Amino acid sequence: AAADDSALAALIAPTPVDEFVGSYFEQKPLLCRAAKGESGRFASLFTLEQLFELLRAREGGDAAIAYEQHINACKFVDGRKITCNPMPEAGSDEEDEGDDEDDDEGEEGDGGSGSEGSASSDGSGSDGGGGGFVAATEASVRSKFYDDGCTMQFHQPQHYSEALASVMARLEGEFGCLVGSNAYLTPPGAQG
Repeated sequence: AAADDSALAALIAPTPVDEFVGSYFEQKPLLCRAAKGESGRFASLFTLEQLFELLRAREGGDAAIAYEQHINACKFVDGRKITCNPMPEAGSDEEDEGDDEDDDEGEEGDGGSGSEGSASSDGSGSDGGGGGFVAATEASVRSKFYDDGCTMQFHQPQHYSEALASVMARLEGEFGCLVGSNAYLTPPGAQG
């Protein structure tokens, strides 16, 4: 377990492992941020460039990455978090018609109400095969990140990163339960 402990310790530093187990594990979330000067602390696990590569590879296919389903664009305006995901164009095949049962998946505030923006002419308005979801293209995510100052919240990045999947598997073995993750990629000077 020493290797697993060191992997866990590196992820949660400066919080000690015993404090994590006693105060956080299965009790409440622990937010682990890179400290000033540690911008590369988590770079081996998942990066913005890896996200862009993934978007390019899946663009236009049946396995496209979709806003709300896989990724959210959000930012703080006047101290309030808003979701900036593009919405399907009204009257298009991208709108989810009739079946409201599965529309509320995920946490409250992860899309839907409070969303602003619309499908754009850069191709981000095309459906990625997700029935009512707007495909996230490299161009749309770059624009949301760099031009609009949005944090990109990417769900379950371990499905796309072998390095992160390896760490998650070791943690699952150590704790004897499933472990999940989200990647929060925030532009410099923005609040994520």
